[in-house]
Amino acid sequence: MLMTGETDLAALLARLCPRLSEIEFAFGVIRDGEPQPATMEPVGTFREEEGLTVIGPAAQFAGTGIEHVGGWAMISLEVQSSLAAVGMMAAIAQALADEDISVNAVAGFHHDRVFVQWERRHEAVKALDRLSEAAASA
Repeated sequence: MLMTGETDLAALLARLCPRLSEIEFAFGVIRDGEPQPATMEPVGTFREEEGLTVIGPAAQFAGTGIEHVGGWAMISLEVQSSLAAVGMMAAIAQALADEDISVNAVAGFHHDRVFVQWERRHEAVKALDRLSEAAASA
């Protein structure tokens, strides 16, 4: 089985390198049988029983009629984590929970992203920086 990326938790946390996108994102659902608008360029999708969950720039949902909830910031974690890594998302979720910030995690093949409330985005990055600094100095 091909596994790429880091699996050591201490190394992962020390090298998180959270990068905040300045674009506001939304989560929406395209019901079965509904077309995806040609102008929509999602950063993520996931098939659910209720339809296709779509994550994309909030502005792209305007006027589409797609049920969605905006107000999310995307933080990309620049560390190249393995899909088999254990504990990284738990540590991130705990660091954000300690600040009363909700988190929605999305795993990519090479990098993970976390979505946090738009108005708490800068606090979230600071919390992740503190987590990374603590791991690097341990």
